[in-house]
Amino acid sequence: MANTFPFSETPHLNLEYQLARLAWAFRHHREHMRKHYKVSPQELELIEFIVHRGPGKMREVADHFQMKLSTLTSVVNKAEQRKLLRRKPSPDDGRVVLLGITPQGKKVYDAHTALLREAIRRIAGELDPATFERFLAGIETFNHLSLAEEEKEG
Repeated sequence: MANTFPFSETPHLNLEYQLARLAWAFRHHREHMRKHYKVSPQELELIEFIVHRGPGKMREVADHFQMKLSTLTSVVNKAEQRKLLRRKPSPDDGRVVLLGITPQGKKVYDAHTALLREAIRRIAGELDPATFERFLAGIETFNHLSLAEEEKEG
């Protein structure tokens, strides 16, 4: 039987409870990555972003994560010292600095995605294909609506 909100049977409170549990699962995953791979949550997000988008300008990366350039510089300095990320001049404009991933950063990313894929395999193994498709569609809808709300708030 699925875990439900312990104090109420209302769907809204159950959803809130399940989202809190999901957030806990991601925190647990990030703690595992920190402990075993010595990578902070911010570094992991940067690595993931760069793997998916390719090398990016420091300013664009800072804007994407809604952080000050000085804060990003501090995170990148630490990640660079641990050989997870690297800065390199843009081939188009030597004044522009691009943020890229190193082989060590790629190893960390691969470990991160392997853990996530294992969790997905476990979930998919418990659900029939139609239920899994509905589950995925629900997550996609939730993400779309959540991001749309964030964009409205600016």
